[in-house]
Amino acid sequence: MVSIVELGKLISQHHPNFSITVLVDTSSPLAKSSHINHLLSSDSDQTSISFFTLPSLNLPLPDAQTRPECLIQLMTQSVPNVLQALNTISLTSKVLAFITSAVHHPYHPDIPTYYYFTSCASVLALFLYLPTIHDQTVESFKDLNDTVVDFPGLPAL
Repeated sequence: MVSIVELGKLISQHHPNFSITVLVDTSSPLAKSSHINHLLSSDSDQTSISFFTLPSLNLPLPDAQTRPECLIQLMTQSVPNVLQALNTISLTSKVLAFITSAVHHPYHPDIPTYYYFTSCASVLALFLYLPTIHDQTVESFKDLNDTVVDFPGLPAL
């Protein structure tokens, strides 16, 4: 969330005529950080950045073993709220792009969707190659034990 706000600031600096709206999903644990709360309550240097709060979703609290499933469920269940937000924003502004860190199909057919990946290129290469590794083995990753796995552009793991 912090990095997407910082990206918004950079876009705003280079294109001061653009207005930036950050969608805040209050169901996400990330939205509850003190820095995000400060950004939401402050309008000091974010004059061209506004925040649109999505309706909260009622999801079960994740335990350590189901956290990935809960995050996927959160992203999936938030799609209608994101679509509604884009439609609402479109009533008063022309939406030129939707930038997201959640990987989904495009949210809106008339709005280009861009995926914002905040880690380094080597982590991106690893994540992009995971489906290939998954297709090449029937074993679970946890059962591979000491097997060396090769990822293009990365040292063997």
